[in-house]
Amino acid sequence: GIGDLYIGDSYVFSNGRYIPSPHFGGLGESGYVVLGNHFILVGEGAISETEFMEGNTRTGNYGRKRDRELFKDFAKKLYGVEEVYLMPRYDGFGHIDLFIGGIPEANILSVSRDYHKKNRRIFGEIKERFDPCIIVTEEEEFENNYRVVYNKGGELFVITDKDAPHLRAELRDKSLNVV
Repeated sequence: GIGDLYIGDSYVFSNGRYIPSPHFGGLGESGYVVLGNHFILVGEGAISETEFMEGNTRTGNYGRKRDRELFKDFAKKLYGVEEVYLMPRYDGFGHIDLFIGGIPEANILSVSRDYHKKNRRIFGEIKERFDPCIIVTEEEEFENNYRVVYNKGGELFVITDKDAPHLRAELRDKSLNVV
């Protein structure tokens, strides 16, 4: 939106739909959301930005509630996915796109080594249930890996930083066009 430093702070584009941040809090900010194939990863920091009204109909008292399960159910419906995984903060950062990248059309996740190690159980569950290719990268390489995925007539093009040679080679091995 106007005044946002990063366009990703304004919306997430998923399954042909724009999910705007002003209407959906953290669920509309792409820094908190990494798309997978039939699942999404959401940074726990998004919960504090996405509040739900909870009320007592008898007394008419309404208040805000931050409920993890309600949040996950809402996110599943909003994104039309089978599962939502809440991902912990890392070194104080709530934006998980600094540590995880997704190419849902190719069922690929890339994860920085340290974040993968600290969240081994969650990534193991994702691997068992959805079988994505998980590419683990070195920290310094991941930091340079701000990628853009472009789908042109079913052919995927992935734009990455040239300083991410391991990731670029892995993506080429998966028959993706790397720019």
